[in-house]
Amino acid sequence: MSIQEELRPVYQELQGILSQTPQPSQPMQEAFTDSSTWTQVNGAITEVIKITGNADYERMKIIPQERVGSGFVMIYTFRLKLGSIIDRLHAKYYAEEVRPFSGGPTQVIQQTQSQDQSTEVRVSMLVEMQERITEKLRDDKITPDERSFLEQLKSSVKGAKSVIELIGMVITLASQMGIDLTSLSNLFR
Repeated sequence: MSIQEELRPVYQELQGILSQTPQPSQPMQEAFTDSSTWTQVNGAITEVIKITGNADYERMKIIPQERVGSGFVMIYTFRLKLGSIIDRLHAKYYAEEVRPFSGGPTQVIQQTQSQDQSTEVRVSMLVEMQERITEKLRDDKITPDERSFLEQLKSSVKGAKSVIELIGMVITLASQMGIDLTSLSNLFR
């Protein structure tokens, strides 16, 4: 078995960890305190050293800073070290392949998953909205104007392509039909 073949599972493990590591919103303020985050990466780096015979990768291990009673690693530092070992392994052993996280198939898959999740949220929200409207239409305490509003909303809500569009649709229709904000709020409680 070649070094490339033996190294591939570790190389992909490191990519998987990096892909699941959140981007810090405040780079120098967010940290991991769970040692399993850096222990797994350091174990993978030890495996890289064993497979390649190159002890230079040792310097890429993640060393936690000490805090009273425990250690921590800044997320920014974690991502930086992890990205550097992945890039180095790519340059040395997988240069003929698409560079990880460069917009190749992995990014397309992640983007598609994100779009699928967004669609799922939208569909779920629309179903919930339609159920709420149907429930309210059964209520004999609503006014004729509110009933008319809900009936029109129920027929138009299916066309909403996003949550923002749905909110705009609700507000515009309410405004056009003379439903004030308090009445609108009470309809969806």
